[in-house]
Amino acid sequence: MYDRRLDEQTSESSKLLSYKDGRFYFSKKTERKIFFALTVAVPIVYIISEIGWF
Repeated sequence: MYDRRLDEQTSESSKLLSYKDGRFYFSKKTERKIFFALTVAVPIVYIISEIGWF
């Protein structure tokens, strides 16, 4: 069974960004923030390029 509280505690205690075995690892919270920022940024860049400011 999935325990959301355990998952939130684990993600909060882990680092935002860690490097191990030649790879970068993000916490779930950091990953959500990055993808939210990209979700907002892509339409804004598209609108600006269509207007001709970019």
